[in-house]
Amino acid sequence: MLATVGITLGALVGPILLMPVEFFFPYPAFVEEIYKFQIIDKKTKDAAKPLIAGLIFAVSETILYINQILGKQYGGKIIAERLVFTTIMHSTTMLIIYFGKKRGQKWGIFGLLTAIIIHTIYNTSLKIF
Repeated sequence: MLATVGITLGALVGPILLMPVEFFFPYPAFVEEIYKFQIIDKKTKDAAKPLIAGLIFAVSETILYINQILGKQYGGKIIAERLVFTTIMHSTTMLIIYFGKKRGQKWGIFGLLTAIIIHTIYNTSLKIF
């Protein structure tokens, strides 16, 4: 129960806590995935918890960007696309980190690095298109 509250609350407030960090260290893939690595408890028995936490993290992050997005043409469409694709990315990286940590320290680090790579590719692809 406590692990569920911890990961859920961590996912909800994470984007808010990380905004100032990302301002000074503008590498969100590193910052966010290291944060997610810290809030995921390897004792969590159910993979649904990190999956839901990824969804919560993505929605919380999107809410923070709404002011920037609504000022653009097609703002509503951008928000919808961002919610879908960002949710998939954050949930996937949460699961990768979770399954890595469940297998042990080396796999946990491998999962973290894989999540950072996926997040970096995702962020880079947004700037290209």
